[in-house]
Amino acid sequence: MLYSVALALALLLMAAAAALFAWTLRAKTRRARLCFFLPLGGGILALPILYNLTHQPPLAVKIAFTIYCPLFAGKLLDLYINAAHWRTQPLIRWVAFIPSPFVLNHRRYLAERPRPRATNIRLLLRGMVQIVAGLLLFHWALGADIGRHGFWIDHTVKVFAVYLFALDGAWVLLTGALGLMGMHVMSYSIHPIVARTPADFWRRYNREAGRFLFEDVYKPLRDRAPLRRAIFVTFLVNGLYHEYLAALLIGSVTGYQVAFFSLNGLAVAATHRLRPRGGWGLVAVAATILFLLTSSALFFANVDRVVPGWFYSRGSILP
Repeated sequence: MLYSVALALALLLMAAAAALFAWTLRAKTRRARLCFFLPLGGGILALPILYNLTHQPPLAVKIAFTIYCPLFAGKLLDLYINAAHWRTQPLIRWVAFIPSPFVLNHRRYLAERPRPRATNIRLLLRGMVQIVAGLLLFHWALGADIGRHGFWIDHTVKVFAVYLFALDGAWVLLTGALGLMGMHVMSYSIHPIVARTPADFWRRYNREAGRFLFEDVYKPLRDRAPLRRAIFVTFLVNGLYHEYLAALLIGSVTGYQVAFFSLNGLAVAATHRLRPRGGWGLVAVAATILFLLTSSALFFANVDRVVPGWFYSRGSILP
């Protein structure tokens, strides 16, 4: 086990070194950068595949390694797309940016303004409360075997618990904690549960990842494709990323992540201009929750397969 952990760390350092080397290419032409960045990024993304073929590390190490290599590849994409910005920055900022999971688009991060200390404290406390409430609900759901009442009840209760402690609470706590540490980060989550459309939900949830996809994937696509097509392809890219992570963690390709994000991409493309008001707004919130709750069965089918039988007490409805 120690050998597997040490090898994972060594490979991560190798990936970080490749990302550091990419700094020297920021002044190259766009085509020259692409010729270097494609093999560098591809090599970094291949490391977890090669590692998993030869080792069976502890799950925590496997998850960390699987997540961090794509993170480094994402930083290369930001350097490629925003080379003009990085030519104005000192090397130390690139060195700090490479391993940071909290900032994915450096140019926009620098434009953030600090929040009052009291606001950060409130966010920190709110995140703590949500995390505790979500974990207690999830623990109760596991012990109560609510799957005996049917898949959709099991799914709904556990997704709501995950929303409390991970999909919202953890992001809110992180926002407050980083703010208190002096980092001027954006609000990572803004009450996604009250979203009035799928497009509104994805504007509110995991906003740093959303900003990265908007700046480094959607905008370049928008220059070459119609708006709705650019939205869908951006979600497809996100789906391929999550499919890559899921395949590495469970050892097979299911297509569920691509299906989930493609379905949401279509929904966002269809609703990105909608702003329901008044009574229709309440109906829209309910419809959005129902859509996301239903479609997320695709997403959580893979979560359950990482540790079989853990998430759903009686299994997913998907094979």
